[in-house]
Amino acid sequence: MHLGNNNIYVLFYVAFLNCQIASAQEYSNHIQNNITIDIILNTKLITEQKGKIKELTSKYFFIPHSDSQQEVLLIDFFSRPKADSIYNVKGGFIWNELHEEYLLGYRAKVKTDFHQYPIESTPFPLYQIADNLKKYTEFDYIIDNDPSVNQFTKELIYGENELFTVVFKIGNWINKNIRYIKNVNHDVRRASTVYKAKNGDCADLSVLFLSMLRSVHIPSRLVSGIAKGDGDFGYHAWVEVYFEGVGWVPFDATSGGFGHLNSHQIKLNHDSSIPHMLLTQWEFYPYFGDVQIKSQKLPNVSAEIIEMQPHGITPFNINVHPFKNTIGINSYLPVVITSWNKTPYYTSNTIYVRDIIGIEIIGDQKFLLDYGPYEKKELKLMLKFTKTEQENKKYSSVLMVYDQFGKIDTTTINFTPLGRKISLKKGNEILKTLSTDFLENKE
Repeated sequence: MHLGNNNIYVLFYVAFLNCQIASAQEYSNHIQNNITIDIILNTKLITEQKGKIKELTSKYFFIPHSDSQQEVLLIDFFSRPKADSIYNVKGGFIWNELHEEYLLGYRAKVKTDFHQYPIESTPFPLYQIADNLKKYTEFDYIIDNDPSVNQFTKELIYGENELFTVVFKIGNWINKNIRYIKNVNHDVRRASTVYKAKNGDCADLSVLFLSMLRSVHIPSRLVSGIAKGDGDFGYHAWVEVYFEGVGWVPFDATSGGFGHLNSHQIKLNHDSSIPHMLLTQWEFYPYFGDVQIKSQKLPNVSAEIIEMQPHGITPFNINVHPFKNTIGINSYLPVVITSWNKTPYYTSNTIYVRDIIGIEIIGDQKFLLDYGPYEKKELKLMLKFTKTEQENKKYSSVLMVYDQFGKIDTTTINFTPLGRKISLKKGNEILKTLSTDFLENKE
């Protein structure tokens, strides 16, 4: 890369590659806790052609800062050779001479804090947008203004008049309909391309999310950081939406965190524009001769959890109600799950049904739902006993339902040779009219 007389901007795809998304089905992996993470991030620069410089300045834009969701306990910047000056707050390194190679980075200790945003009723559409938020409704080359995306978004949210519900509905559609794939080309695709392809990584999903939100004039911005997926931490991207009186609220279309952030995510940066987000800045002041520097395209990142503590917040109650607790062998069993929001705010929750040995669960085992203040919702599924080595023997199994905040309810189900047998057809008929009110009154 040859450097002219002006400041130079190098495309640096930091926070979008190798996006992390957790898929493990273990109970402990789904539960939100406050965690403390030790992070090391570093970048290498190599001088390929030398010249004389007065000053070389490099700046990191991807640095954790304390906010309502995270607390930076420690951050320590380092460089090799040692920089002549370091701006700790902004992550700037200054050298007064040119070297063969530079290594720059930081080590940080960050504690996540679960934060429930006090989102009250916000009418939609937003007829007035403050001047300082208007840039967060604009399009660029990546967050493109595509007629087909715009039209689909308007059809998807038709009739909705609550901002949280609109944002959730758009994000949930992306979560369910845009297939997650890892990006092997190390680029960020345009929103319209992602919409047509129906697949993408975390950056692609976030870009499409932004395009759909901005098509209906909702202020939104891109966020980059790290997250823990299947194994190690890696780079991740999501979105924040502005709510009047509350501020910027996180929505992650990849993992399904709407209105709160996963405890295994650390925010490093945000911006209204994708091109700005992708830039790391290297500034070269007046020099003599030709200078050429090659930068490592993707900074190295490593992180590990060094402490975990329950946050003690349980915004939801959850109950599981089987149609019967004792049922016949080879029988179907209708089940109703109740969850309700105990808070006066708009929020979301993910509910899981744990695998049961010897029982087939007919229907979804994961439910992502949005809730209004104090709202109650019912979910329905069907169970089928499959372990039939001895049809004259009684079997007992525990059905466990839990949510991402650690709220659990269980019930024991007995399968006996003399128990009532329910066919699939009869079970579906029961399930159509079954409600927790009926089952609670029955008890």
